[in-house]
Amino acid sequence: MTEQDRKNQARRLSILLWDLNLTNKEAIEACGVNPRTLFRWLAGESPIPKSVMTMFELMLEKVAYDLADSK
Repeated sequence: MTEQDRKNQARRLSILLWDLNLTNKEAIEACGVNPRTLFRWLAGESPIPKSVMTMFELMLEKVAYDLADSK
């Protein structure tokens, strides 16, 4: 994975956390990782596991579904 790929992943994760209105603490708890790990992901220093990205993407889909279902 290139540095640019990691930066793109980091940007996507940051957007997901923003869209989900999650704090860093909540994201850390959801992933079960050390706080330093999340900060490395968000800085683009470490690749983000696909399972983590998938989890947050599914959480966002559920929020969108729940909002649409409540109308």
